[in-house]
Order: sequence, then C-alpha cells, then structure tokens
Amino acid sequence: MKTLVLPEPARGFWQLSRPVLDAVMPRSEGWRRHLGGGTILAARMGHRESTDIDIIVSGGGSLKRISSEIARRIDGKVDINDDDQITITREATAHRKKDKLDISKVPISPETGQKPCLIDGQKESVLSTAQIIRGKLARGLKPGPVRDAYDIIRASRDDRKTQEALVAACGDMPKNDIKAIEKLLKKGDKRLEERAHESLHLTEPSVVGFDRIGTTAQKVIQGHRLRQVTIRLEDGLVLTERRTINGKRFETLCSPRQALRTWKETGVQKELENAGIGLDRLKMVVDTQLARHRTGFIIKTRSRKIQDQLRDLDQPKPAPARPPTGRPEQNNSPDKGWNR
Repeated sequence: MKTLVLPEPARGFWQLSRPVLDAVMPRSEGWRRHLGGGTILAARMGHRESTDIDIIVSGGGSLKRISSEIARRIDGKVDINDDDQITITREATAHRKKDKLDISKVPISPETGQKPCLIDGQKESVLSTAQIIRGKLARGLKPGPVRDAYDIIRASRDDRKTQEALVAACGDMPKNDIKAIEKLLKKGDKRLEERAHESLHLTEPSVVGFDRIGTTAQKVIQGHRLRQVTIRLEDGLVLTERRTINGKRFETLCSPRQALRTWKETGVQKELENAGIGLDRLKMVVDTQLARHRTGFIIKTRSRKIQDQLRDLDQPKPAPARPPTGRPEQNNSPDKGWNR
C-alpha cells in the first residue's frame, strides 16, 4: 500500500478534520469516503501548496443534516449547505489563507480506479489521478479556480504514468463538453493571470507563464484527447493501444477478465461509444475470438468500416467446401421415379 504525504497547510487541517469525520460520518452508518482534489495531486506531484480537503462520499444520509456538527467540531463556518454538497471554511492561525473542507455526493468517473493509501499512518480510499483530473475538467465547464488549469498543465509535464492519467481523464469526457472547456480556457488568460498571483502558491519554478495559463491548458487538453484506439489479442491477453492527437502512444495489456475495467479506467469507453461500439458487445467479441483460439487485430476506432469489422468477427468462419468426387449427383427426392 502506497504512502501519501499531504502538502502543508492541508496536512494539518486533515489531521484536525479526520477524527471529526470518523465520529460524525461512521462507516457503521453506511458512510464511505474517498479523498481527492488538488491536495492529492499536489501530494503526488509535489508542485504546490494546498489548503483544501476534497472528499467524495457515498451512502450515509443527507450532508446538510450533519454540516453544522462538523463545523462546530472544527471551529468552522458552513458556506454551502445542500443535501449533496457542503463546504466548511475555517480561519487558519498558522497561515493567512482559509482552510476549506469540501464534501460532496457526486458520481465518480471513471467509476473505477480509487485505491487505499496510507495517510499519516491511517488507511484512506484515495481517488486516482485520472478521476481527480476528470473532476477538474467537469468543473471547467464554468470558470473554475486557476489551480485546476495549472494542475492540468503540470500533469502534462510529469512522469508517463501521470500523462497517461491525463489521457484517460480527457478520453472520459463527452466530446462536446471537452470542446466547451477548451473554448473557455482559450479566452481565460487574463482572468486566470489575475487569480494566479493570489491563489497559486508553487513549491517549484512555474512550468508556464501566468499570462498563458488558459491557452496552455487548452492546448494540453486538446493534445491529450484520443485520436485512435486499437484493440488486439496477443497470447490470450487483451492489448489496448491509445494514440493521442499530439502523437503520444500508450499501451495496456490485461487479461480478458480485466478488459472491461481497463477500458473504463483508461478513458477508452467514451471513444468506443463515440464510434458506435458498446463495451458489452466488444467484450463478447473478444471472448468469442479467444474461445476460437484466435489472435491479432480486433478493432480500430478510426476505421470507416468499424461495424463491418465487428460483424465479421461475430460470425463464425464458414465450413470449408467439400471437394467434388467426380461422380454424378444423386437425387433421392421421392418425386423422382415414383411419379413417372
């Protein structure tokens, strides 16, 4: 199990909030929580400070019902108070910024990928980098914090695993939504620059000028969208290859049993759906080909004859024609001979 060290000052705020959440939202009452947001990205990439704790919960009851109790125990103030989202802020003494605890009940997308991690010696469920970036992209449909745009840029400059998560997040977004986000970012340089000097506190040299955060984030998202998905069978395993608009190539090799989960986690699902391919049908085709002990190419999303490809794979190969014997064909029909 991996260990995560949260960036300051969020780490101190989490040490204060965790026992309160354990008491007010116990697992025995059905509450399940997952840590996410920019604080987790900052813990993984080490690029900036963070003051926010972002949590996605499921089960339990109404968040509105417990908001005042959480605020009282951490000496905070309820800013947003809905059944599905609460935001509690707290005046910090160790720094000039406000601590913020954001708890929401929203669907996680991609739906799989969260894993347990050790945070300050305690096991917590933590969202994957792809899930967190996907949430930031969804929030980008309206003018969001400059931290979201900068985190996306920074992820594109991180290691290959983080870049692959960025591809998965972009691939999981509906095509019209991702284009709307790009359009908004492209026009947002001035707004984001004004906010960057106030709310973006980096722990390393900036990877982009503050006056170009919007346009740079737009180009990053555009370049990391999927251009083509190819699926092949190799030695009983499923190989999924993703190519992006900016020419990057990522491959994932998995067992047939893990194929559906892999396609969802890597953002392939939306690309396949855009091409008119349902995951269940594709999985059925893969299983059929494996049962026939076949290997090789299954599907390529940019092909114009993609449905024909699947249809051909669905059909069993015709039995080979019997060679002619050289003897005249006999007709055993009762109409011949008896009715003369």
